[in-house]
Amino acid sequence: MTEIGLPQSRSLKVSFLGYTNGNAFIQIKNRTSHTVHLWTIGVYSRDPEHVADWHLSSYDITNGSRLSAGATIVTDFPAPTNHVLWRAAVGGVDQRELNIKRALKDTWLFRPYLFVVHPRYAQTDWIAP
Repeated sequence: MTEIGLPQSRSLKVSFLGYTNGNAFIQIKNRTSHTVHLWTIGVYSRDPEHVADWHLSSYDITNGSRLSAGATIVTDFPAPTNHVLWRAAVGGVDQRELNIKRALKDTWLFRPYLFVVHPRYAQTDWIAP
């Protein structure tokens, strides 16, 4: 588990690149040999006076939801402006997990069951304003 309590991704690596025109830029890298389907970017911030209080903002990944094997993308989102520590987390599901669950769902024995995908998350270090 990550510090925020999200399941850790071995497939993804997320790095903070910097700020431009009020937006924060991150780089997302797929470290595996198969496609990863990306979820939204979660931006977690915490109030320095109430460290236990988390604030979450979610943003769509604007330049694609699939990240091919070994590929890297750069995406941006509005940077937190309330002068608190923050970090970005990106969730993803491996194509292999989706294939296995689809194959199971297609067999007569498992048709009545609901299959849920479980994203795993990679996150940046804490960013100081």
